[in-house]
Amino acid sequence: MKTTTDYTGRQVDLCFMSGVSGPAPGTSQPQLSITSDPKRVSGIQKLIQRYANLLVTKLGSVQFSEGTGSLLCESIQSGKASNSAYIEHVFAVASADALAVMAADDSDSDVYGASVDDEIIESADLTDIIIDYASAAVSLEVSITTAAGDTYDFIVPVK
Repeated sequence: MKTTTDYTGRQVDLCFMSGVSGPAPGTSQPQLSITSDPKRVSGIQKLIQRYANLLVTKLGSVQFSEGTGSLLCESIQSGKASNSAYIEHVFAVASADALAVMAADDSDSDVYGASVDDEIIESADLTDIIIDYASAAVSLEVSITTAAGDTYDFIVPVK
């Protein structure tokens, strides 16, 4: 049984999501926040961060990357997403866009370095929508399968 992964020589990212557990497959709830003590991440943490960032970034808000982002958060926060079916639809569009951006980045080693299988998404599936009407919050449970064949479930909080 493999219990460690060698990250020597890999590209790293600064973690802006506190609370991402790993590297073992399982469910975690990332909290999207900038910390005063950022950590370097690689592997599944880097992968989930890249994907979640693309999902929750407002379309058109990234000045250096025109067309990056999605309408997911804006739709939910504005009240346009009034039911689970609409949220599923908006998520499907946002996820497809995020996967396309990541695939393009992964195919260019100048962007994120050499791609490794546990940092490449094969699929991302919405497995649950948690709507808390009392706090006006929505969380999306997403199951990601990597090119390495590992599956990870995590929760993206959208408030």
